[in-house]
Amino acid sequence: MKKIFAVLVVFFTVIFSSCIQKKIDLNFQDESFIAPDQEWLVVTVPYAAFRVFADFSSEICFHARSGDIFLICGKQKVQVINAEEKKSSKDYLVWYKVEQGWIDGSLVAVYDTKLKAETAAKRAYEKN
Repeated sequence: MKKIFAVLVVFFTVIFSSCIQKKIDLNFQDESFIAPDQEWLVVTVPYAAFRVFADFSSEICFHARSGDIFLICGKQKVQVINAEEKKSSKDYLVWYKVEQGWIDGSLVAVYDTKLKAETAAKRAYEKN
């Protein structure tokens, strides 16, 4: 009899506690982590240099490390020029503009939300 009573008490406690509505407070003051019109980049190499212009011969203006996150302000495709033959190839490099300068696309990974970029940066940090 005591076992049945104990089981019934536990059963009703579980049933009624799951029926109580709990207030969920969502704070969306900073919606940048899910904004669909922004892209974010994460540096994927140990050290990366940002340049003043989208060109390897341009002056270096900023440095970043693996896992650093930046908001993309612009993007530019630059045609590769073979210096020896002095003619353009059909290959293009993608450069990304951030507040700090331009960075070559081969040094970064691009994500459509800040949340994804932060997750990737955290994984990169845990690897090192």
